[in-house]
Amino acid sequence: MWPAVKRQLRYEDFFLLRELPPTAKPYRAELHELAVAKIAAE
Repeated sequence: MWPAVKRQLRYEDFFLLRELPPTAKPYRAELHELAVAKIAAE
Protein backbone atom coordinates (compact mmCIF):
# COMPACT_ATOMS: atom_id res chain seq x y z
CA MET A 1 0.00 0.00 0.00
CA TRP A 2 2.75 2.49 0.84
CA PRO A 3 4.33 2.23 -2.62
CA ALA A 4 0.98 3.20 -4.12
CA VAL A 5 0.65 6.18 -1.77
CA LYS A 6 4.16 7.36 -2.65
CA ARG A 7 3.38 6.98 -6.34
CA GLN A 8 0.19 9.02 -5.93
CA LEU A 9 2.26 11.84 -4.46
CA ARG A 10 4.38 11.88 -7.61
CA TYR A 11 1.66 11.15 -10.16
CA GLU A 12 -1.75 12.57 -9.27
CA ASP A 13 -3.58 10.46 -11.85
CA PHE A 14 -2.28 7.14 -10.45
CA PHE A 15 -4.73 4.96 -8.55
CA LEU A 16 -5.26 1.32 -7.70
CA LEU A 17 -8.24 -0.60 -8.92
CA ARG A 18 -9.17 -3.16 -6.32
CA GLU A 19 -11.69 -5.89 -6.89
CA LEU A 20 -14.44 -5.93 -4.32
CA PRO A 21 -15.72 -9.15 -2.80
CA PRO A 22 -19.06 -10.35 -4.18
CA THR A 23 -20.78 -9.50 -0.90
CA ALA A 24 -19.73 -5.84 -1.04
CA LYS A 25 -22.57 -3.33 -1.03
CA PRO A 26 -22.42 0.29 -2.21
CA TYR A 27 -21.59 2.80 0.51
CA ARG A 28 -24.39 5.09 -0.63
CA ALA A 29 -27.08 3.19 -2.50
CA GLU A 30 -28.57 6.32 -4.10
CA LEU A 31 -25.28 7.08 -5.86
CA HIS A 32 -25.08 3.52 -7.14
CA GLU A 33 -28.65 3.72 -8.44
CA LEU A 34 -27.88 6.99 -10.24
CA ALA A 35 -24.83 5.45 -11.91
CA VAL A 36 -26.79 2.38 -13.02
CA ALA A 37 -29.63 4.56 -14.35
CA LYS A 38 -27.15 6.72 -16.27
CA ILE A 39 -25.54 3.69 -17.89
CA ALA A 40 -28.94 2.22 -18.79
CA ALA A 41 -29.98 5.51 -20.40
CA GLU A 42 -26.98 5.49 -22.76
